[in-house]
Amino acid sequence: MRTLPAISLLFVLALAVEAVAAEPLPPGILARVGAVDITRSEVLRAMASSPVSGADLTTAGGKRILRELTTAMIQRQLLEAEALRSGLAEAPAYREAIATFEKGVANDPHREAMVAEYRRTKLVTLQRDRLRRQLAPTEAEARAHFTAHRARYNIPEEANIQQIVVATEAEARRVAKEARDGADFSGLALQHSTDPFVKRNFGMLGWVKRGEGFAELDKLVFSLKRKGEIGGPVQSPRGFHVVKLIDHRDGHAVSFDAVRTRVVEDIVKERLNSHLLDLAKKAEITINQAAFQ
Repeated sequence: MRTLPAISLLFVLALAVEAVAAEPLPPGILARVGAVDITRSEVLRAMASSPVSGADLTTAGGKRILRELTTAMIQRQLLEAEALRSGLAEAPAYREAIATFEKGVANDPHREAMVAEYRRTKLVTLQRDRLRRQLAPTEAEARAHFTAHRARYNIPEEANIQQIVVATEAEARRVAKEARDGADFSGLALQHSTDPFVKRNFGMLGWVKRGEGFAELDKLVFSLKRKGEIGGPVQSPRGFHVVKLIDHRDGHAVSFDAVRTRVVEDIVKERLNSHLLDLAKKAEITINQAAFQ
C-alpha cells in the first residue's frame, strides 16, 4: 500500500485532533500549534520561493497547495519544539553554525530577521537528521521489508505510446480505421483529438507503466505486441482512446542490493511519518478550517 506524504497525514490528523478554540482563529492565522501562530503571510512567503509560486489560491488546486504548505509549517513547528526539548540548541554543531552565519550577515540591514530564520531552519534540519539516524533500519529489517514488498521494487513492464482522444465511439472507430489504413498518427492526433495535451504533443504520451493508468486503457495498451500496432477504441473518463504502440520494455525483478538505498529510504520515511503523527497527537493544534474552504 502506498504511504501518504507526511504533510498529508499531518493535516488529516490536525483536523481530527484540533483544539476547540474559545473563538475562531482570525483570518490571517491559518493554524496554531501550542502558543505559536502559523500566519497566512508566513505561508505565502514560503510559497513565493517554491515551485508553486503564483498559484491561484482560490481554486481547488490552490487550496490544496495552501493546506500542504500550512501542514509543512505545522511539521516544522513540531520538530522545532522537539529539538528544543531535547537540548539540541545547546549542541556545539548548532552553536557553531549559528556563529558562522551571524558573521556572514553582520553588515546586512536585515540581519536580525535573517538570523532568526536561520536559527529555526538549522534547528529543524539537525533534528530531522538526528531522527533519520535513529530511525534507520538494520540490515535484517531492510531485507525483511524488501521481501514483504518485493513487487514495489520490481521494474514494471512499460509501453511507449501515442494516443488520440475523441468524444464519441463512432469517431474513434473512424480514426482507428484511418490509422490502420496507414494515415499519419501524429497528424490524426493533431486533427481530431479533443484533449488539449494530446493535441499539443501530437499524441505522444511517452513511457507508461503497467497498472498506473485507467484500468481499461491499461489493459488495451499492454495487449499490443507489435511496434506500430493500433489498438482501440476504449473509453475512459476523458473520452474514447485510440492507441499506437511505439515501443515496449519487459518488466523484471531486481535484487535487494540493487535497491538497498531506496528500501532504507522508504523505511525511514514511514517511521518518520509515524513519529510526526505521534508528535501531532500530543500537541495542541488548532486549524482555521474556514481558510481552506
